[in-house]
Amino acid sequence: MTTLLMLLMGCPPSDVVDDSGHEHSDADTDADSDTDTDTDTDADTDSDADTDSQTTAIMTTTDFSVGALVTADLETNALTELTDIPSDAAVVVEEGTVYLLGRYGYDWVRAYTPGSFDTPDLEFSVGENNNPYDVELCNGSLFVALYGTDYLGVYDPTTGNLTGTVDLSQFNDSDSVGPEPSSLVEANGSLFVGMNRLNRDGYWVGEGGKIAQIDCDLMEVTDSWDAGGNTQIFDNDGYTVLATHEAYGDIPAGMSALDPATGTFETVFSEEGVVPTGIVVSEANALLTIRDDDFNYGIACVDFATQDVDITMTDWFIGTSRINDRGEVYIAAGAHWANEAEQVGAAVFDIATCTQTAMIEPTLPVGSVAFY
Repeated sequence: MTTLLMLLMGCPPSDVVDDSGHEHSDADTDADSDTDTDTDTDADTDSDADTDSQTTAIMTTTDFSVGALVTADLETNALTELTDIPSDAAVVVEEGTVYLLGRYGYDWVRAYTPGSFDTPDLEFSVGENNNPYDVELCNGSLFVALYGTDYLGVYDPTTGNLTGTVDLSQFNDSDSVGPEPSSLVEANGSLFVGMNRLNRDGYWVGEGGKIAQIDCDLMEVTDSWDAGGNTQIFDNDGYTVLATHEAYGDIPAGMSALDPATGTFETVFSEEGVVPTGIVVSEANALLTIRDDDFNYGIACVDFATQDVDITMTDWFIGTSRINDRGEVYIAAGAHWANEAEQVGAAVFDIATCTQTAMIEPTLPVGSVAFY
């Protein structure tokens, strides 16, 4: 943990950032099946939460039979249900645009102007069963992580036309589908993709995650790193790419940091029996969502000044975590199979004090969160 603290304190982010880099991915700590029977915690790693006086949290909610798009006022926590959506969907905010991803079986991307959700500004298909998991704008193109393929789709963000692909087949695992690219981060002028690499033909057993660096103009892989199991990546204000991962081979369960400027990749947090699933960072604190080996979930709070680490286990199933420009962390807190907790909602934490300040309770459980 000391290495992590030195890393983040040595060049702290200028603004509070979100756990996924932008508003994407949900850190997939469970083997995510294309039949969407899991609780899908895929990191929605980007949150690219734009920091212009954010006023609104936007959330996908689902019970995996029906879904809804919901907003919450950041001042009052008042909820507004906007529209029905697929039961497996995710929301990402990128450079002032809200992207809604209809995942497996729907396979489209919709773009909305914040506050105007009656009709999308743009909708395009990504191909049958290609399963869009995350989006990231890089050098004027919209890159889409397609969980059901061995490539990234590259689209014109104004027309939705496919303009190219990034071949990821060199990272394929033993199944016939691909390496499960699930999370995208733009840092230091390059795009980075985290790949779960789960063998779907072998009971979704992990075969070692990967991170690849992409040249956005050439649409080519320029470098790659082994990154433990079921890898999910997050942005740290463009300074480092943070990765959470399960144990695989010689890499322990924990969190690693990739410096895009030097290509240095090292594990910076590892604790016996703890698997980080997400991270949000401010100038003074970090908040990690974690699980133990029995799939009980909790929160680890890190104080950079004192180097204290405080771990609190919860009764929740924890999914996506994101942070807004007020220093409020929204954590998707759902019912856990092993206890009597009812459907919960979005637990709101103040990152400065690492204390819970509110619980926002939509009609359905929260799947993903973004801010505008």
